[in-house]
Amino acid sequence: MYWFENIVIGVYNAVKMAMSPLGKEEPQYVTDTTLKWSLIGFFVLHYGGFCAGHGVFVYLLYKISYGEIGTWPFIVAALSLFASHGISFFQNFIEKKEYTHTTVQQLMFEPYKRIVLIHVVILIGGGATFILGEPLFALIVLILLKIGLDIKMHQKEHKKLQTEPSPTH
Repeated sequence: MYWFENIVIGVYNAVKMAMSPLGKEEPQYVTDTTLKWSLIGFFVLHYGGFCAGHGVFVYLLYKISYGEIGTWPFIVAALSLFASHGISFFQNFIEKKEYTHTTVQQLMFEPYKRIVLIHVVILIGGGATFILGEPLFALIVLILLKIGLDIKMHQKEHKKLQTEPSPTH
């Protein structure tokens, strides 16, 4: 589910990028619209590529260890993730106007912190699962790291976005 949450975060991040202004440091010969949609397209392809690659490894490791992925539990969890992140998106980014305190360029790099964590978990957790034949330890480590990272990132992001001046002023 952590892997799937990366996809949910990527989708909302692309929407945030579309709603946010560009930074002022960009060259004048490129139109704002062209640059903005080029950055969003690059993000979708690059971040999406990482998610696809991780998905292959997560699926192979999971399938080897547990058999088929349960359909209904996955659907319920996936919908819950979309709803949870959607509520946060509307409450913070739209209602609190966080889009006025960030730029497309800043948003482009935000979700990559999660990519590093899943890299580590796939390498270390996957190796430990393969060697020990028991994924419980790797799962516990992932859960603890994810909760800690999510709390830290959530607090830092919203504190920064609510206190920074608008990049358009």
